[in-house]
Amino acid sequence: MTMYRLVLGALALSATVVGSPLATSYSDGVVNTTTCGSYSYSYDSMVGYGFLAGNAVDNYGDTIGFGSSITLERPSVKVTTLADGSKNVSAIVYNLPDRGWNTEGTTNFEPRIYKFEIAFQPKSGGSFKPNLQWRLVDTLILTDPYGNPLTGYDCDTKLRFPNMPHIPAATFENNGWYDFGGQNISVRVCFDAETLNVIDGSIENGFWISDEYGPYLYRFNSRGMMVEAIRPPEAFIPYRNGTESFSADSPRIDTGVDDDITPSDPDSGRSNNQGFEGGTLSPDGKYIYALLQSATVQDGGLKKYTNSYSRMVKYDISTPGESELVGEWVVKLPTFYNPDSSAKKNPRTAAQSEIYALSESQFFVIARDSGKGHGQSDGTESLYRHIDVFDITNATDIHSIDEYNVATGAVAPGGVLVDGITSATLCPFLDVNVNSQLNKFGGGLHNGGEQNWELLNEKWEGMVLIPADGKSGSDDKYYVIITSDDDFMTQQGFVNFGKNTYRDSAGYNLDNQALVFEITLPSSLKPFKDFPAGS
Repeated sequence: MTMYRLVLGALALSATVVGSPLATSYSDGVVNTTTCGSYSYSYDSMVGYGFLAGNAVDNYGDTIGFGSSITLERPSVKVTTLADGSKNVSAIVYNLPDRGWNTEGTTNFEPRIYKFEIAFQPKSGGSFKPNLQWRLVDTLILTDPYGNPLTGYDCDTKLRFPNMPHIPAATFENNGWYDFGGQNISVRVCFDAETLNVIDGSIENGFWISDEYGPYLYRFNSRGMMVEAIRPPEAFIPYRNGTESFSADSPRIDTGVDDDITPSDPDSGRSNNQGFEGGTLSPDGKYIYALLQSATVQDGGLKKYTNSYSRMVKYDISTPGESELVGEWVVKLPTFYNPDSSAKKNPRTAAQSEIYALSESQFFVIARDSGKGHGQSDGTESLYRHIDVFDITNATDIHSIDEYNVATGAVAPGGVLVDGITSATLCPFLDVNVNSQLNKFGGGLHNGGEQNWELLNEKWEGMVLIPADGKSGSDDKYYVIITSDDDFMTQQGFVNFGKNTYRDSAGYNLDNQALVFEITLPSSLKPFKDFPAGS
């Protein structure tokens, strides 16, 4: 494993706001439309771009990585229409990092969420300056039910808390930050957070986070303490040699211990680092949905050309502490042709990175390829990076069919869907990679081409909607903000509450990027009806 340079005595860096609003607005027509079932969607224009510097730090002095998920504090939304017809939009959002800097192995990063104030004036481009501003307000460290912090370390054991299933955990010596020789052993919940959803539109009601290691779903109160855990059916749980094994085969940096696991891949359940990458609450807040990033191992999950049949679960969470599985569906993810792969290894799966419930049947999903973009060695041009739509209206609900939900239960062995199961309907929609839209911002944002700061990052994993009217979406117009996960890749990184620094060996400085699109939803879909913004 590559060892990174560790430097004691870090200097403080400021998490400054980047960008300023633009002055005017104009429309340049509709980019794309699509129909999914009886519903029509319109991608009107890309209207915003902004970023937070990759070396910005949070309230605890650690490097910020804000793109794994984003959720909206709905009462905070304010939309003002100016005399020239342009709008000012402001809101409070909460952003989620995953397990910390992990390009060279896992660390004892303490999972947290960030509170940001954002502001933008929707534009169609025409200026060098970004128009989406970010200001860090606060950082909330997450804890287990006893108040102990969590860890980004790979899992090697389990913990048990009252009224919860046993939970994946990790053991380590001392504080986990390379001070060898001590005798103190800690056991913490291991956490690779991927989705964040505030309950009933406000952080005051607590929030849900989905995790890749389990894959589990966790509810936290407004202070960041874990109060509930959901373990999915056994078909989702990773097993090795007949025993559950939550390791993602992600060795730890600088521990001096060889913690690779054998075999590296599970025999069944979620694939390594392919857990609940997508998670969303229903518009009425009564249900939570979680979607695996790609297929389980037994459903072809170990190969990118057989792992398109993912699974989504639905839990009734209307009564706190009494969650109940009430739905499960197969979602066939989009595929694309990669000319760098042989014919027999095509088409490839565009794994999903986030979902957003528009109703109880239709969802947005971010689906993308991998290894392409800023800081990546495989190239700069992404071949598939979309916000698509999927519909489960006609899909087969398999949550009560035991044979599909036992430890080795398969719905698509070898990547072939079994007879009798209908997967969700997938409808391509918003192509993030359209350079004619990207080029309007930042002096020339782009997909493909030169490896520079204006090149899109590889991973786009956060998604949130804001109604353009600042309330419930009466005109069917919405802004979609997506955020990138930069993997904390910087040459001026801070860890261990600002005490130590690191430099990513790839040599790149990646910013936390965000894009804004204006869309039109079908008039019958009102995702803000139950909990309007600005109220």
